[in-house]
Amino acid sequence: MLQTKVWRNLIISIAVTIIAVAVLTQSIQSAQTSQSNQAGQTPSSNTSSTSSSTTQVSGVNLYNTYCSACHGSNGSGASGPALNTGSWSDSAKVQTIVKSGKGGMPGFQGQLSDPQIKAIGDYVAALKK
Repeated sequence: MLQTKVWRNLIISIAVTIIAVAVLTQSIQSAQTSQSNQAGQTPSSNTSSTSSSTTQVSGVNLYNTYCSACHGSNGSGASGPALNTGSWSDSAKVQTIVKSGKGGMPGFQGQLSDPQIKAIGDYVAALKK
């Protein structure tokens, strides 16, 4: 009987340890993903031009963070207008609106850097149907 209790306690201890390691591993991976997303949101300022894939990825992350709640995850619109139409295919126009705001949309000039605003403008311009 004593031997059965020892084995049961050992098995419970091992199970608890495995669950703790799994939770800790998931927490670390989540933190690393969050840090890499934040790092990808700010393009390097010492680079005169960024590759389109870097801008696209950064634009996607920034759009999802700052724009998708009002404009939809794919630009199809929600409380804000749809951005996946041809009328938003001019990145410079989008950048001006992101900086200064328009209608009910606030400007983001104080919150986002110029490279981040450009990444959003380029991404929105590429959303057209």
